[in-house]
This record gives sequence, structure tokens and C-alpha cells, in this order.
Amino acid sequence: MKTAIEGLGENRHLRLHWWKRIAGAFIDWLISTSIAWVLMYLVNRITPFNTVLLTGLIWYIIAVLMEARLGYTVGKFLLGLHVVSFWELMSLKKSLIRNLPKLLWFVWLPIDAIIGMLMEGDPRQRLSDHVSGTCVIARGE
Repeated sequence: MKTAIEGLGENRHLRLHWWKRIAGAFIDWLISTSIAWVLMYLVNRITPFNTVLLTGLIWYIIAVLMEARLGYTVGKFLLGLHVVSFWELMSLKKSLIRNLPKLLWFVWLPIDAIIGMLMEGDPRQRLSDHVSGTCVIARGE
């Protein structure tokens, strides 16, 4: 079985899938950062450090709740993506696990994606998807 890295060069659909995931994550990051800025402005504590940490916490909370309940975040929804579980219904536990990298998004999220792309198995999975038994798929797949 090929890894995602091996398949990206020859599979246009896989490349499109990963670009959609990146764009969806960017949309979710923008939403989370905007909320963080508003909250920090209200308490007069705007610093780069606070922004980074609060963005990660907000992003994590929003992603966990939306994916556990709906199977997608705003960014995923806008790009036609959906989170599914391989063996059972999507759950809060699975969502808590698969979204952990968002807490330290500036470091761990890219590492999570790269490690997942280097692993054999479903080429659409990040490392945290492998661990939680989840996968992001196109809606209707």
C-alpha cells in the first residue's frame, strides 16, 4: 500500500483532497483567530503569545464540538469535506483525539499531517486520524 506522499504525484484527486483540507483548516483558523482577537481586545490582553495559544484553544473547542455533533467544521463544510469514523459513529472521544494537534497548531498540526502522509494506509489521514480511527472524506463519498 502506498503512502500519501507517494500518491500525491500521480493522483490528482488526492492532491485536491489535501488542498481542500488545507484551505478548510485556514478558514477554521481565521474564524478561531478572529474570536481570539475579539476576546483579547475585550480584556485588553492582546499579545502574539496570547493570540497563538487562545487561537489553538478556540479552534480545538469549535472543531471538537462541531465534528462530534455534525461531522464537519465550517471550513470543511464550505469545501465539501466530512469527518467519518471507520468502525462506529463519530463520537466526542474520537473528535477529542483527532483534534488534539489544533491546540498547538503552529507546531504540531503540520507535523501531524506530514507523519500521517508518510504512513501506509488511507492516504487521506493525518497521524491523529490513524490514532482515532477517523478520516476526512468528500461529502457524498
